Amino acid sequence: MKLALKNTLVISLLITISMISISAFGYLKAKEFLYERFENQAFNQLESVKANIDIWIQDKKDIVAYLSETDELKARDLDKAGALSIRVGERLENPDAFGFMDSEGFLHLGEVKVPVSDYEHYIGGMNGKTSVYNPVPSESPSENGAPIVLASTPVYGYNGEIVGVASGGYPIENLVAILSNISLGDSGYVTVFTNDGTIVVGENKEDTLHKNIADYGNSDLEQLLKGSITGETGVIETDLNGENSLLFYSKANEVDWNIMISVPTDEAFADANSLLTYFILITLVFIFISALISYAINVKSLKPIKEVNDKIEELANKEGDLTQRLSINRNDEIGEL
Repeated sequence: MKLALKNTLVISLLITISMISISAFGYLKAKEFLYERFENQAFNQLESVKANIDIWIQDKKDIVAYLSETDELKARDLDKAGALSIRVGERLENPDAFGFMDSEGFLHLGEVKVPVSDYEHYIGGMNGKTSVYNPVPSESPSENGAPIVLASTPVYGYNGEIVGVASGGYPIENLVAILSNISLGDSGYVTVFTNDGTIVVGENKEDTLHKNIADYGNSDLEQLLKGSITGETGVIETDLNGENSLLFYSKANEVDWNIMISVPTDEAFADANSLLTYFILITLVFIFISALISYAINVKSLKPIKEVNDKIEELANKEGDLTQRLSINRNDEIGEL
């Protein structure tokens, strides 16, 4: 029986090595496939974020472009332009929804006249650009400094000259609500930030305009910012908020913002880790069953030899009966022995 046990151990060892090699190879291939699938899902989510931002931004451009065609603005009728801004604000329940900035550099909100000649969205409009600009705190008393995105477009008079700029401020909270529905894994989230790192949409509502990419103190994030500014799309692995994470990043199309989706590495490889556990269990069960079968076969194969050995010992002790025969009916080498 010692030989059977030895043979079983040797065979089990060989089977173990083979199974571990096969399982390891299978796991690595499966892990690669699962990660590629997760990565594709992440980049698809990035495209979804970009599409939602583009739609939201284009909508704001369309609003100011539509208002810029009104007769009140084309005729540069400041009284009617001021009245229009009040009506639009009331209709949209947003006091920042519309304002007319004349060619002298003043914003007309009802009877209020505010100098805006140094404002970026005014300068852009006077230069013939229809664009959306980085969010700023609302200056309307009723909005309590809530972040708004400014949009502006030139207003052309009946003679084709620029007579002013149509502009509007739109709560970023609406965009935050849209993007909060886009996630990756169980706890992945979207971050949108400007070229200087200011967060437009973050993990928390309070992050908007109050947090910067530099606040993380992570050199990998700084490199990510540089890459996304140039229009690069990619993924990096780094420590984020004390957790090893994968960061998928890209750049928006309709506005000069950068996008990042963060997800813990454990979640990205969750399916692969589950598969590893499955491979380990299958390997252990297969090795155990193989060992039992191998032992049973060895015992059965060596049984005739044991019977011969027992008879020889019996004869050596002079207790053997020479008239007896061994009942071994085999056509193999053991039967010949």
